[in-house]
Amino acid sequence: FRTTTIPTPLGSAALDDPPSTDLITTTATTTVTVTVTAMSSPTEHQLTERQLQAIEDEIKSTQPLTSIRLPVDALIHQYQSSSSSDDDDDLDDDNGFLQSAKLLAEKYTHLRRVRGDGNCYYRAFLYALAERLLRRMEGEEISRLKDKVSNSMEWICGNGYEATTIDMFHEEMVDLFDFVAALANDVDSGSHHNHNHNNNNNN
Repeated sequence: FRTTTIPTPLGSAALDDPPSTDLITTTATTTVTVTVTAMSSPTEHQLTERQLQAIEDEIKSTQPLTSIRLPVDALIHQYQSSSSSDDDDDLDDDNGFLQSAKLLAEKYTHLRRVRGDGNCYYRAFLYALAERLLRRMEGEEISRLKDKVSNSMEWICGNGYEATTIDMFHEEMVDLFDFVAALANDVDSGSHHNHNHNNNNNN
């Protein structure tokens, strides 16, 4: 038989209030070990598939895609509570994470937890970027990034990627920035409407 170790990191997108810079950090906290016996029949293959599906279902049921905004102190409390481990190696790891969390707390105020499913880095980065753009209403930056993403296919393919392998992902990115730009325009239009309404009332 062979043993496969599947890391399931718990990602965190740490965000602070303006004007400081957003931060994305992913921290591995859990490792799931699956023992897979040599495949000799469809039944054993199906059993292994069920084991992997059960792991995936457990991750989905216990970790949301993204959490609500949490104080960054929550990260400190997490590693403080886990630093009582009897395993010296685990204790060293927890102390290292704890010190890192304390350093983050010196600069950042909030974070969002992100599901550790292998896509946590990309989800954390894009969520934090979109939230920052909308929170600070950086219209010019939204337009710049939207144009950059929309026109990026040729550049990506020029660096060795096949269009057929990235087309779906490219469309998702374009849709994301279209959504962010539209939402920003709606908010901006609403602000102008309220401003004009208030001016009319004052007159």
